[in-house]
Amino acid sequence: MIDKANFSFAVSWLYPTADRELLQVWSDHVVWLFIFDDILEETESIEKFEDFSKEAINIAKRFPRKLDNNSPANDQFKLKRFVEYFEHYLKGCRKERLFRQSGRMPSIKEYSDYRYASVGMFNYLLGTEFVQNTINETVEHSKIQRLLEITVLHFFRINDLFSLGKDKQQGLPNYVIVIQNEKKISEEQAVEIVLAEIEQLTAEFKSIYSEIKQENNSNMNDYCEGMIEFMIGNIE
Repeated sequence: MIDKANFSFAVSWLYPTADRELLQVWSDHVVWLFIFDDILEETESIEKFEDFSKEAINIAKRFPRKLDNNSPANDQFKLKRFVEYFEHYLKGCRKERLFRQSGRMPSIKEYSDYRYASVGMFNYLLGTEFVQNTINETVEHSKIQRLLEITVLHFFRINDLFSLGKDKQQGLPNYVIVIQNEKKISEEQAVEIVLAEIEQLTAEFKSIYSEIKQENNSNMNDYCEGMIEFMIGNIE
């Protein structure tokens, strides 16, 4: 299944300027994330989930250490973000698991909060930092932070649209289903709401990106180009 998924091709497409060593490490990371996600799906008890989570954090700490030897100080910020993003992802997965086990349909806010984390997009976006050797000031810029948020919000909506049929079959919460349930509307109307939100997020991304390009900051422009790879089909 892993060979069929061709993660190495996906990673090389997302990070086209990365060297072979970095691509190998990041491909391993992406494969591991998918395997770990499957393990969490199949874990029956919260106790086992917590055990897996602790081990996963220890593994996550080892992944990026080979990737950036050029700027040790900046590397520390990346390592810190790497672990923080992964802990954020695990918290989202834990909440997602609790809702699935309880059988209770989450509210729109509850679902949005945990899906924002459990989709794991921050972990993938961090790869752009390592590939481009992004300085910390760039990542912490308010406009870049908002673009990161938009990219994650956009991605989980797209993801849920594609997985709607599967989630319906398995009786799992999905952003479309949650909206439909809370607003007491048809599935078609809920889909239209999600599509409209995607359009709004795309428009905001374009607007902020346009402002950044006018600042002629090469670090910020390069980082934005990396995020656009996750928004392809909607930005250009």
